[in-house]
Amino acid sequence: MSNPAKKHFSGIDVVRVVAALGVCLYHYSHAVSPKDSWTHWAFQYGYLGVQQFFVVAGMLVPMSLWRRKYALSAFGAMVKKRFWRIEPTVWVSIGAFVVMDIMAVLTGHAHEVKPYSVVGFLLNFTHLNAILGYEWLRDLYWYLAIDWQFYLLCCLALPFISFDNRWARLSVLVVLVAAAFLAPQSIAWLPMYLMPFVVGILLFYHFADLQQLPETVIILAGLLFATYEHSGITHFLSIGLTALIVLFVQHNWAWLTHLSNTTYGLYLTHLFSGWTFISTVLWLLPTANVDILVLVGTALSLLFAQLWYKKIELPLATWAEKITNQ
Repeated sequence: MSNPAKKHFSGIDVVRVVAALGVCLYHYSHAVSPKDSWTHWAFQYGYLGVQQFFVVAGMLVPMSLWRRKYALSAFGAMVKKRFWRIEPTVWVSIGAFVVMDIMAVLTGHAHEVKPYSVVGFLLNFTHLNAILGYEWLRDLYWYLAIDWQFYLLCCLALPFISFDNRWARLSVLVVLVAAAFLAPQSIAWLPMYLMPFVVGILLFYHFADLQQLPETVIILAGLLFATYEHSGITHFLSIGLTALIVLFVQHNWAWLTHLSNTTYGLYLTHLFSGWTFISTVLWLLPTANVDILVLVGTALSLLFAQLWYKKIELPLATWAEKITNQ
């Protein structure tokens, strides 16, 4: 296997694109398509794209820390680096949703704006809404809260794991699976969503050359059985397919890698890009074909995500790199 410190995991490109499109199409079709429409049926499980993102994070977060030979003494620096890399883009998206809500009120659609308190709004900047019992500005932000919890867990626990020891690695998986089953199941906390992260950690072991493919496949089978017992058949299939794609799918398509890089922006922006188009058309033409609107809205969301990546995400990432390296 090639050097894991330099390898591009091309299967992850496929997963990210499929996951982001799935979430986007689910939100659009779930909101406007009748239950007997083909878009409602075809994209009813698109929400599982979030589970696929969790698998990817479960692999890439420990991989990144392991590559850097991370030690607990670097905790503050690593959290700071991630904060400035991720959060400013979130702040811009929050601002966009505020503008969207203001426009809805000004155009007579105040009933479509979900009410939220000042405290609830400000908590969106801390990812604590669900923990403290407040509504999110948009429900998509819950993903970022769980992702942050996993990142902090890795930063706190990874320095104490002997990755060269097979039994230590297996113990990590066993402890996390036990936590998924035994910890209180709350939408606000990581344990409820641990199974896809655990599968991602297994993939990290494999691609870091810590274990060979046969061992990975055997352990994966056990984890997928645990996933079925914990979350049911849909999560079993989604997470299992994600793991197989990451393990075995390779490509050399630069356009797919670029599209993968824009999926974070697509996730953050689709509820005010394509959704604005769909809701505006339905306001002007209530009898418009919603199946076509779902597809066109998704295409527009993809285009907007490219613009977002180029004009918002990349400049903010460059700025974050400068201030964290000072």
